[in-house]
Amino acid sequence: MKIGIIGAGNIGANAAKLFVKAGHEIAIANSRGAETLKDLVAELGENAQAVSIEEAAKFSEIVFISIPFGKYQTLPPNAFDSKIVVDSNNYYPDRDGSFAELDENKTTSSEMLAEHLRGARIVKGFNTIWFEHLKTQGDM
Repeated sequence: MKIGIIGAGNIGANAAKLFVKAGHEIAIANSRGAETLKDLVAELGENAQAVSIEEAAKFSEIVFISIPFGKYQTLPPNAFDSKIVVDSNNYYPDRDGSFAELDENKTTSSEMLAEHLRGARIVKGFNTIWFEHLKTQGDM
């Protein structure tokens, strides 16, 4: 399977390692640009490439989004049209800033992402897994 990964932090990078190990091809992107991912891609091997966010979405059959929730509006909405998007985000007000609609329990972070990426099908996943467990026990 071709998997796009947006975000190369603790969850995104560890998921990338597991996906490659399982035989999938990945295209990984972050907000700082493909050149900042060269060491990770070298570690991942020939089934991995560093690309832009738009290129990762275009490449993939499924897109794994693992960025801080507060940055979700920076994602280009049309790039994800007709894609299955796995939302691994969690809302942390101290990190993400305050979102009144979340603080008042009027909606969920996944509903907000779905509203932003209207053409995508959003599913929630990987958001309850501690990155250390993903790294050390993810292939069990």
